[in-house]
Amino acid sequence: MELILNNKDPLERQFAEQAIQSRLNLVQQAVSRQVLKIAISDLQQVLNGGTINFAGQNFQLLGLKNSRSIVQGAIAAVPKNSPLRPALAQVVGFANLAIEGLGVASPVLGSIGSPLTVEQTQLAGRTTPADAYAVAIAVVLSSMLLTMLLGAGLLAIERTENTYSRLVRGLIAPGRLLAEKISLSAACAGVVSLLMAAVVSLLVHIEWSRFELWVVALAFAGVAFGALGVLIGAVARDVSAASLMALLLSLPIAFVALVPGTAVSSGVSSLLDVVAFVFPFKAALQAVSNAFNGASPGMLGPLVHLAVLAAVYAALSRIAVKRFA
Repeated sequence: MELILNNKDPLERQFAEQAIQSRLNLVQQAVSRQVLKIAISDLQQVLNGGTINFAGQNFQLLGLKNSRSIVQGAIAAVPKNSPLRPALAQVVGFANLAIEGLGVASPVLGSIGSPLTVEQTQLAGRTTPADAYAVAIAVVLSSMLLTMLLGAGLLAIERTENTYSRLVRGLIAPGRLLAEKISLSAACAGVVSLLMAAVVSLLVHIEWSRFELWVVALAFAGVAFGALGVLIGAVARDVSAASLMALLLSLPIAFVALVPGTAVSSGVSSLLDVVAFVFPFKAALQAVSNAFNGASPGMLGPLVHLAVLAAVYAALSRIAVKRFA
């Protein structure tokens, strides 16, 4: 049996393989019962005689019981010209067929437990190993938590300490202030994420030859997460509320992005895809995973997605901070 897979990520591949293995076990059992049924039927014919089709030809089987009767009758025959000689020739012919049949029976009966051989073909091209994908998830999740907490806290503290109005009164424009908060949170989280990836690379293989792509992917992800954190800080009333909102929002975002679409119904899968699209975790994971090992999809699409989300979050933050004054 040929199995063709087209997986987007290792989580979907693992879920698909588990589901396929479960179905394959059921098929194996059903086929095993049929093979055993045929084997028993053939053995009955060997015992009692009958007609068997082999390689497109019908062969008459004498059967062990009939052979015994013939041989018993031939024992009493002593003369060389006895009419029983043709009967004995039948016994010899049956013995030859039985020998050939038993030579084929061993592999056939041995396949009763696992009668199917599965050949697997992967259409998605290069696929990230599960351990490397887990590293990408850990790095992106850490980056998201740190960046969103920093972005939300850095902006919310300006309001808590009543410094925002004085800053935007003449020292700095609101848009520039937001850009600085986003950049600072993205830079801090990016350094930590790079260090984390470097340390983990001692245990799990990720390609250091693509280090510049690590920086690019984590930079885009950090800006998008930072813009989302700043938006949360603009909406929240104080630092505590902003930090709590950032923490409570980040975990569901990661969960929604990691749920395999094949694990839920089509309607729920579409809803999860929409939710994952409007938040940056899934795009960041795709970009970082590609940066680490060159896995599909490529980086361009996720990077554009992250840039658009960052711009949208920044625009919404600019609208939200107007009420600070």
